Amino acid sequence: MAITLDLAPRLVPLIRSEDGVYRVIGSGLPLERIVEHYKAGATPEEIVESFDILGLSDVYTLIGYYLAHREEVEAYLREQDEGAEAVRREIEAAQPPRPGFKEELLRRKALLEKREAPASHGRGRQRQVLPSIALTSAGIGYRAGPGRRTAHGNGSTSP
Repeated sequence: MAITLDLAPRLVPLIRSEDGVYRVIGSGLPLERIVEHYKAGATPEEIVESFDILGLSDVYTLIGYYLAHREEVEAYLREQDEGAEAVRREIEAAQPPRPGFKEELLRRKALLEKREAPASHGRGRQRQVLPSIALTSAGIGYRAGPGRRTAHGNGSTSP
């Protein structure tokens, strides 16, 4: 007796929200996070570890969709980045000037890195892996990065 496999096409588990963001159905996670992690070298299994609300088959489907429609997805990602940049400029324009703020943040980052450096050398101690902190013209940006969990699994610390 021969087994019959279901060869019906699998739907891509994405929905476009009212704000124009493509999100993984059932999770609210934006497509950008999956693609970002994949492009950073994370395997589908590592992506599921980072975002345990996702199913492995969904992540494979999403990556397959990205690979099959790379130009369209990259155009969407650029559009999202441009929109985020416009919002950042609006927010910056509404903020009071803070002369020297960026320099102060860079100074603090350098001090933090200097304090952490000895912990990674010798004496058998392991260095603690911390989320990356990106300094931009807008200030500090927090990113969990591939394989690192945050409170909400999406690289943010707020709901």
